Amino acid sequence: MPEQKGVFVTKYELTDEEYAKMWEESKNNLGRIEPDEQLKELGLITEKGEYVRSKSEKIIADTLTKNNINYVYELPLRLKGYGTVKPDFTVLNKRTRQEYVWEHFGMMDDSIYVKNAIKKIEQYGKSGYVQGRNFIATFESKEAPLNTVTINRVIQDFFQ
Repeated sequence: MPEQKGVFVTKYELTDEEYAKMWEESKNNLGRIEPDEQLKELGLITEKGEYVRSKSEKIIADTLTKNNINYVYELPLRLKGYGTVKPDFTVLNKRTRQEYVWEHFGMMDDSIYVKNAIKKIEQYGKSGYVQGRNFIATFESKEAPLNTVTINRVIQDFFQ
């Protein structure tokens, strides 16, 4: 019987935290651009120091940060038949290593906005983004504003 000689390689798996850090760093290097002056003028800054477009986006971002959930704000994404969009949040479930797109539709009182939102959601579907599987959509209007109960429920259901 031949003598077996060899080198044993120990497989190293990244911890969830290591993976999440690498994921966020790699995503932040993909086509992100500096916020424009209009965005800066809104003065809505997250706990991570990012400029966002609405108070609700700030609340979502800060709640994700508070819960140690990695995300990238407005990471460009190409949708089939629609072009490039910048979803509000691309979010990682570090335990399952699944990536989600989270869009917040915050002006549901505006009929033109609603029409465009529906078209955009349809294009997400055609590009393989399915609500509850890899796509999250939250909505609000003046009569029904987004609240922390809803945000925390989404975080509990998808990321913890």
